[in-house]
Amino acid sequence: MQLRFSLLALVTLFSGACGPESLLTPDGGSDAAAPDADAALTVACVEPDTMCPSELPHPGSPCEGALACDFVEPAGDTWQVACRGGLWEITDRICESLGCSQVPPLVQYCRPEFQGTVVGGSVEVGPISGAEGFRPFEAGEAVEVVWGGQGAGMIPIRVRLTGADEVDCALVTMRASIPGEMEAVSVQRVQIHCGQSLAVYFVMPWPVECEERLFDLSFEVEVAGVGSTSTTLKFMGGGACFG
Repeated sequence: MQLRFSLLALVTLFSGACGPESLLTPDGGSDAAAPDADAALTVACVEPDTMCPSELPHPGSPCEGALACDFVEPAGDTWQVACRGGLWEITDRICESLGCSQVPPLVQYCRPEFQGTVVGGSVEVGPISGAEGFRPFEAGEAVEVVWGGQGAGMIPIRVRLTGADEVDCALVTMRASIPGEMEAVSVQRVQIHCGQSLAVYFVMPWPVECEERLFDLSFEVEVAGVGSTSTTLKFMGGGACFG
């Protein structure tokens, strides 16, 4: 049996360097119109930024020089981006002051999804981070669960596509299982920037919020028309038991 659900509500209007027009404005930036999306994709994915961009850059995208820029949301929240080791790192100023975990912006919803087939493309899945470039999960790696306000546990991931430059909106299917429970399936349309997604959350439907022990998780990600990958992970339950 399979338990199927959707995460279309877990989206944000944040934008990366290769995506649609952003709601974020850099301090001191201009209000010039955004360039053509296809042209911006080509330039941003190949040439490093040498100055603060007009839109919030994608975590891990290329940059050059000792750059540091602040981006302010309409609500007043601030992201700082800094070029370190030739890659953009993103810091949430509020999390920095509170000491919470640093994560990149949430995944962007998109449509329509890619309908073709990529020959020779590959899919990787890895942990989320605003402070390092993408890396794939190691087999058996422990992941930190994000617990929602209703007690649901969420596994945060990022997806990377290689050899699939034509894919900018991917139909991503995530399948996961733990011993003794039904397989859970989640399908999302995910915006891809320079071959990578932002933070994607897989909501776990299993009653693990009160079981304070280590769980083994089998996890598979399939991107329609590109390929799939699977890995084994571990997570600690019991992080949201209020009863």
